[in-house]
Amino acid sequence: MEESKLRAFVKRHVPLRRWHIRVLVRRTQMRLLCHWTTLKDLFTPNQSGFDALPSASLRYRVHGKPDRQSFLEVGRQCSQDILKALRKNGRELASFESILDFGCGCGRTLLWFAKETSRPRFHGTDIDGKAIAWCQKKLTLGSFAVNDALPPLRYDAGSFDLLYAVSVFTHLDEERQFQWLEEIKRVVRPGGIVVLTIHGETCWDGLPPEHKALMEGKGFTFFRADFYKGIFPAWYQDAYHTRKYVNENFSRYFKILDYLPQGLNNHQDMVVLQRD
Repeated sequence: MEESKLRAFVKRHVPLRRWHIRVLVRRTQMRLLCHWTTLKDLFTPNQSGFDALPSASLRYRVHGKPDRQSFLEVGRQCSQDILKALRKNGRELASFESILDFGCGCGRTLLWFAKETSRPRFHGTDIDGKAIAWCQKKLTLGSFAVNDALPPLRYDAGSFDLLYAVSVFTHLDEERQFQWLEEIKRVVRPGGIVVLTIHGETCWDGLPPEHKALMEGKGFTFFRADFYKGIFPAWYQDAYHTRKYVNENFSRYFKILDYLPQGLNNHQDMVVLQRD
């Protein structure tokens, strides 16, 4: 069942005040959907060109959908959009020596980058221990580590000359965003490039009026949706930024090289930064 249909079903049939029942309903739905997709995978040849692909349940945890094709397609599109942003700013993937996928999940984007070039050393980190365990077992393209909800990362200062984070800052509260920007600055070497994606102004449509007012004033809002209550921690929900907010706040940590509205998958905005 599609995410939008699932939301509508839950809102229609489960009272909002009974959020614990809604959590149970959603988790049951997720498990059934993943089991069904796993059965389909058994009878569908893997024609992706990748030796290993994560399970349906891992794909759901990272991607929000369990099906193999959309996982691959979105990963491919994310990698191409990041490459396009790098090239727009005069860089090729092969020009970097050490690359970190911050919030790599089970390698949705990283798989495609490894197809582009074998020159850089790839690294991935994520809070999801199950996703990282799969990467460590199945992917030989780099090294992988679990990170905590708060800094520090398990890397020395100046370890990377490229770091990218796909749909990470779209979910963190403001305090954690600043903490992670400081930590990213620590692990990226001087002159290194950072690519982040955010929910920009084209993503406001579904926001309640009070959050739209925050966007028009402060330029940032953090929206805790009732639908996700009990599923994700309070600090991991939906974050939205304006371009002005990014320019004023991210520039405290990095030089802003570029801002690409809807630069990722024609949806999220992309910010290209450089460490001084």
